Amino acid sequence: MLDLQVLLFIDNRSTEIHQQMKRSQNRIIETMPQEFETLADVRQFWQIIMNRNYHFNKSIQQLDLQRIQEQRLDTPWEDSANMQDGEMLLGNASTERPWPLKEEQSLYRNDIDIWSATFAPLYSRILLGTKKREQVAAAILKVQTQINHIMLAGTPFTTESAYDQFLPNFQSIVLLSSIIIPYLSPAATASEPKFQFDIGIVAALFLVGSRCRNEDKTRVRAIEMLLGCRLREGIWDSLSVGHMARWIRSLEV
Repeated sequence: MLDLQVLLFIDNRSTEIHQQMKRSQNRIIETMPQEFETLADVRQFWQIIMNRNYHFNKSIQQLDLQRIQEQRLDTPWEDSANMQDGEMLLGNASTERPWPLKEEQSLYRNDIDIWSATFAPLYSRILLGTKKREQVAAAILKVQTQINHIMLAGTPFTTESAYDQFLPNFQSIVLLSSIIIPYLSPAATASEPKFQFDIGIVAALFLVGSRCRNEDKTRVRAIEMLLGCRLREGIWDSLSVGHMARWIRSLEV
């Protein structure tokens, strides 16, 4: 859980560590059953798949870790996180280069499809049931599936406009989030955000707010959700990233 928080925000670990983590998690993913009996089993395997996917993403960003660390020496965390290009969610590749990892990328996207197909019968039963908590948890998993597909497909991208092809995914994230938010934050106020350690939908809505450039109403709706829901998922605070996404949009419209 905490590993995923780092992967989605700032991760200065070496490529070698990411490679080790991928190998370890791949061995577990290979044991995935042909059918899930419980939502807990679904979430357990999805957590491993999602972590592995983000380790893959970080392992190929090729950040200059020494330069980044030197730039942070004079920047106290109390005032600024001093974000560097490429460190945030779905950071682009820095330059055009040959893409030797296409097979690995395709394998990981296929793992998502296998997991989704295995989850499908249970997901249908959950939607037909009456347990709201399970329905919301299943919807959150669907949101995270969308993010991972976009992240894996976009690993070789070097331009922001390349993400325009994911408009249906952005729309799906916003629609699912509109169903999820009333359950997650019914009692949250402007001064008291609801806190949880699990990654839920805040990172996904930030993705839409910062990357959805070809349909402004979807982008604006995502930003409005972030600014209004008052959720804090680990280090991901909806109000903070909502303002960040709104600022990014202001530079582009």
